[in-house]
Amino acid sequence: MTEFFKKVKIKIDDVRSKSWAEPTALALKTTGQIVTALPPFPGRSILAGAFGLGSSVLNPDPSLADIKRSEASIKKEMKENFEEMASDMKKINVQLEGIDNGIDEVMKVVCDLHYNKGIDKISALHQFFLDGKGNLEKTCEQFNYQAAKFEVGYIQNFKSSKLTQYMKIILEREGQKALENFYQDVITTSAKYLQVMSIFLVWSGETERIQNIFERFNTSYETLTERYNGLLVIPEITQTMERRNSFVSKEKRPLADENTLKLINKMCQDLERKSFEGNLKGAEEVFNKIYENLGSFSFRREDHENQPRIYQAITYYHIVKKKTDEAETYARKSLEFLSSETSPALQIDTLRRAGVAFAGKNQQKKSRILIERALALSIVLYGEKSIEYSNCLMDYAVFLQRVDAVSERKATLEKALDIRATLLGKDNISVAQVLSQLAYVNYQIQRRSLENYDEGKKQAEEAINILSKLVNKNNINLVSPKTALAAMLQDQAISLTGRSREKMFKQVEELYLFCVNTCKDQLGEWNIETAKKYANLGRLYQEMGNNKQAEELLLKALKIQQTILGPEDEEVARCNNYLAVLYLVNLGQLDKAETHYVEAVRIRMKMFGPAHSQLQYDYDGLVYLYGKTGEREKQAEYEKKKEEWKKLQSGKKDTADTGEINHLSFVKEIIDYVVD
Repeated sequence: MTEFFKKVKIKIDDVRSKSWAEPTALALKTTGQIVTALPPFPGRSILAGAFGLGSSVLNPDPSLADIKRSEASIKKEMKENFEEMASDMKKINVQLEGIDNGIDEVMKVVCDLHYNKGIDKISALHQFFLDGKGNLEKTCEQFNYQAAKFEVGYIQNFKSSKLTQYMKIILEREGQKALENFYQDVITTSAKYLQVMSIFLVWSGETERIQNIFERFNTSYETLTERYNGLLVIPEITQTMERRNSFVSKEKRPLADENTLKLINKMCQDLERKSFEGNLKGAEEVFNKIYENLGSFSFRREDHENQPRIYQAITYYHIVKKKTDEAETYARKSLEFLSSETSPALQIDTLRRAGVAFAGKNQQKKSRILIERALALSIVLYGEKSIEYSNCLMDYAVFLQRVDAVSERKATLEKALDIRATLLGKDNISVAQVLSQLAYVNYQIQRRSLENYDEGKKQAEEAINILSKLVNKNNINLVSPKTALAAMLQDQAISLTGRSREKMFKQVEELYLFCVNTCKDQLGEWNIETAKKYANLGRLYQEMGNNKQAEELLLKALKIQQTILGPEDEEVARCNNYLAVLYLVNLGQLDKAETHYVEAVRIRMKMFGPAHSQLQYDYDGLVYLYGKTGEREKQAEYEKKKEEWKKLQSGKKDTADTGEINHLSFVKEIIDYVVD
């Protein structure tokens, strides 16, 4: 521990021990707690330095918080602190290089260009301030013209949602040690940013804004650390860890030559084919080879053909693997390299797959822009009766699913089915994939109107029959139609009695067990699709009265979903609803039931608004629950909400809102909007 750090530690203890009325002191008090809680690593010293600089604006006596210190005394103390801290930075920078070398090559492949440039810029400007410590007034004057852009760049690039995506990929590809290095690098860079901004705000006479930058850091740190600790429960995969040396730090990676690019492009075609066919283990082997090549070679920045092709193929692989964070991250990378010079066919594939990736992360405006542009291009280039156009329609249907536009989704899928069946014939994986999606859409529509499921069941069974001829018995493509068929049979079984009910429940159980086991084998335990299948099976066991099994499966599903998706996602809401039903109907644990129902409502209201179709099931449950508890006011409240929901349904357009951003037309304009 350096002398400067010891000095700051005393200051932290002093600030933490006092009762402050001053808002800036309260923010710094939290930052001081963070510094104290962090394990020893170079970034902790830099964050301590940021605390020391920020605390220069405080009055030593909390009772004098309403009396501002003189500008001269603040600057004097801050300058002394910064000069003292700067003397330690040579040693700290040597230690930091050891961390950077552990993840630098990974970040070039995983993180988007804006983030990587942002990291470099913060480090460069921090060094600029260190070099100019002798005349901070002049240094701040020179920095002034880019201060606003510097601050905005940090806010954009260091969002906890984006950082969580990067952490997930780094954990999977490089393991927990690399994840720790990345996490510490984020804290280190944030601490450098806090130092630069603290000095600048004092010298520019904006000391009141120091509170804001520290509060923002504290909030981001809390969220990021929660997700970081959550990810650590995911076990490392042995085979992946054996490849941890895939990224060997090199002073200069060789430029990929023409033969290397041809080889990588061939691998990308192989990756897409295997992913489409549901051969995910084969696809994983190919992806690992592509990933290793990305870490071994450098590519021309102006290459607008090879790099989009590589990253859009990787995006598609992760879409099929149901890895939403990874899909969005690689989609951003693919868009970075896209331009009007990119071949139109590749533009279409890159845009539509990026649109699906953004839909998976609930970024629906961006998703719609990308897929609609791909649709328009496919019509111009190939026409409305082409396979290319049907591919875009399938991706547009994914977007429609996320915005709850069920009827429009059905019409879109029917159009895609007609094209594919006409051009490819019925015995084709592409046709089976559309039938699988249509089966589930018809299940949703018929479930609302209490009709029979004849149309949906026929489509699911036809998809299963087609796939059974074309793929092996444990192929991931079979999961979708079997899930749809199981859901319809499950609803029908509820209305039966005796042996008929028992027999149909057994059939549903077999279908769900197939889906669970296939997803575990092909996608892994820690996957959102595997979690969904656990939830489906748990809901079935709830209806069968197997309460212990139901609770175990639903809690396991919720844990996986919250770890991967975060606390707010439709799948998290759905699982909360299933648990609420279990606790209300089967176990009579009304407090737990209420907690899960209320959480499901909160998530759906925040994500989709008061007209979301699934809210009816939460409202029904809460009305029934409060009837049992005798809480008439709460019961009346949710009866009113349900009536309001019904009115919204009658006036609801079951189509996607086209919004106000259709004017975006050129590729660069679209990419700038989506990526930024």
